[in-house]
Amino acid sequence: MPLEDLDVSDPRMFQYDYWHELFARLREECPIHYQPDSPAGPFWSVTRYEDIVAIERDTETFSSEPSIAIIDPEPDMILKMFIAMDPPEHDDQRRAVHHVVAPRNLQEFETLIRERTVEVLDSLPENE
Repeated sequence: MPLEDLDVSDPRMFQYDYWHELFARLREECPIHYQPDSPAGPFWSVTRYEDIVAIERDTETFSSEPSIAIIDPEPDMILKMFIAMDPPEHDDQRRAVHHVVAPRNLQEFETLIRERTVEVLDSLPENE
C-alpha cells in the first residue's frame, strides 16, 4: 500500500489487528505523516516517541487545542480534557494533581489498577 493511501484513522486496521505493521512502516518510512483526506478531515500523524516528546514540549509552535481527537465528539460529550490543555491552564491542572499521580502513590494502587484494567479490557467486544 502506498503511504499516501494509509489512513491511521481507519478503524478497520484496529478491528482486524493489522495496525502493528502499518505503524512500524510509518515509523520507518514517514514518521511524521500527513493525511490530507479522511472521514475526519486532514491531520498529521506523529509515530516516533522522540518526535512526540519534542512536539509536546514545544507549546509555542504546537497546540493541543481545540482537540486531540481525530473525530469530533458529539456536542453533549464534550468535556474539558487535561491532556488537551495548553499552558498555562495545563500547568495549573498538573500542579493540582501531581502529588496524587506521583510514582510512589501509583505504586500503592498498582495491583488495583491492573485488576480493573484487565476487567475492563476483558469485557470489551472483539472484532466489532
